[in-house]
Amino acid sequence: MATDYSVLYPHIRVIVGDTDASFYTWADGILDDAIEVVLLTNSTYAASGSDSITPTVASDDDLALIVFESVRVLLNPKSGRFSYKTRPLSVSRDAAGKADTLRFVEDEIYKLQTGGSIVSKDSSLIAYLEHATRYINTISEADI
Repeated sequence: MATDYSVLYPHIRVIVGDTDASFYTWADGILDDAIEVVLLTNSTYAASGSDSITPTVASDDDLALIVFESVRVLLNPKSGRFSYKTRPLSVSRDAAGKADTLRFVEDEIYKLQTGGSIVSKDSSLIAYLEHATRYINTISEADI
């Protein structure tokens, strides 16, 4: 058996804030590439030829580790700061949100790699995702 990459998509998307289904920032193929980069260095799991992970990812912690490492692959090269200016409008964003997300992802990867489990109802992951959702909604409202 195998675990399809598509099982990981919603988890990756919510952490990076790519939740608008009508216009995803990262196409499924890009998510596939990030997952495959992670699997290149994984000693337990490997990419199979048909967009799936072999053997089946049975542990929630293993699944979370692959998700967080995929997020790190996606966010590291992406610039967090940008600005542009036109005559009537000036927009700029700093990299604080990206830095916070990467710091959280790095902390969770460390916990998982050192034997800690993040999968619990009262975990920092749940608290972070709630904060991330509020942050994304604030940005979306500001873009209107």
